[in-house]
Amino acid sequence: MNRAVERVVEDGAGDEDVDRREGQITGDGELCVRLRLSEDDVERVARRVVALLRGERDEAAPPESPYLSVPEAAAYLRCKRQRVDDLLSQRVLTRIKEGGRTLVARAEVEAHLRGEPTGRFARRRAA
Repeated sequence: MNRAVERVVEDGAGDEDVDRREGQITGDGELCVRLRLSEDDVERVARRVVALLRGERDEAAPPESPYLSVPEAAAYLRCKRQRVDDLLSQRVLTRIKEGGRTLVARAEVEAHLRGEPTGRFARRRAA
């Protein structure tokens, strides 16, 4: 028995799950699964968690796109899609049409969050 399991057994933590079978869905909509990891797997997971906490990027992860879709911009701003549509209509943010999609520059959304002039306001100031 590994140390984590020994601790759970010794502390009595997790006793409420003892009668649940693997693959059984609880009333809370949770799925119970049993996962066995080697010590090497646990070490790799631990190293990855530390890297994420330090803000290191995964080399295999694709780079962030410089453009956001309207739903992505709304999620980034933590607002409703209608708010992004309003900012586009007011020309606070610049609309970029790509085929049938509407995109917004990530840098412009970030500048808007910092309170910097964006969209038509940035163009006026530059003129």
